[in-house]
Amino acid sequence: MDKFEILQKLSFYTLASPNRKREIENAATYMVITEARPLFLEGDVCRNIGFVGKGKIRVSKISQSGREITLYHVH
Repeated sequence: MDKFEILQKLSFYTLASPNRKREIENAATYMVITEARPLFLEGDVCRNIGFVGKGKIRVSKISQSGREITLYHVH
């Protein structure tokens, strides 16, 4: 799967004008995320938005006692 296949699944892209589509395509990057690789840490500034093309991402938090808590999954 590449960024264009993922974009084709998103209505904001498919319904966009040709000029807007080019802007989105030029700004989009494609990443393969390996298991257990942190994407963001609590308190980080979110500079990007991610879309999952295949697989899922687990969003978790470390409690004050040090236990990891799963908040939700993104598919």
